[in-house]
Amino acid sequence: MAAELWAAPDAGPWQAERAGAAGTLAELASPKLMALNSWFETELPAAIAARAPERYMTASELVQTVEWKLLQKFRPRLLDMAKALTEEQVRGASGAAFARLLGGGGGGAPAPADALAALAELEVLKGVGPATASALLSAADGSGSTPFMADESLEAALGSREYTGKAFKQLLAALRAKAAWLAEQDPGGGWTAVGVQRCLFAAARRAKGPMKGAAAAPPPKAKAPPKAKAKAVAAPAGGPPAKKQRAKPR
Repeated sequence: MAAELWAAPDAGPWQAERAGAAGTLAELASPKLMALNSWFETELPAAIAARAPERYMTASELVQTVEWKLLQKFRPRLLDMAKALTEEQVRGASGAAFARLLGGGGGGAPAPADALAALAELEVLKGVGPATASALLSAADGSGSTPFMADESLEAALGSREYTGKAFKQLLAALRAKAAWLAEQDPGGGWTAVGVQRCLFAAARRAKGPMKGAAAAPPPKAKAPPKAKAKAVAAPAGGPPAKKQRAKPR
């Protein structure tokens, strides 16, 4: 479980979790989540980076990010609200947020104050809360220092789920500190806050078991054939009228 991984006394369990994360998701996640996860982790960051120096996100990219997030945790109406946002609204808010996040231009970890200010810039979009905003910032931050505010990370690092700017700042500090500790334990391992968050997600996913449609999901149970309706038994000639037989309760 994610909590046990967080409390591991050395880097061994983390190394094992990271090495097996791709296989864990391939086995336990749905094909749609696998496809969107690959897009979110590789294609989206590359697309945002290619727009430098004025990085931004398009409306369709925001919708896909929300779809990716909702496959992990369903929230009614969030997708509809994302689809209602205009291209101008999304580009304006994401452009301002990414400028605050990456304003230093040094390529290192954004300062916590800048990350928090960037989060607020994105929350002006209807339906975009701290968790969704953190996912957008994570995709824009090429240093891997700004993690997605996932349930698994909140529970393991902070002991509770709280979707606020304060909790985001606390989670940012906790995952960066864990990445720094892992770097000491595993020099050259390339540990980042995002890497820590993904390991926690993989550990939690394995504990929960396969999603519907995943490779490891049990096959659906075959439906039992419908029971035939009881028929009336004909009475012998000259006898009393036949009584209908009652069907047994199901």
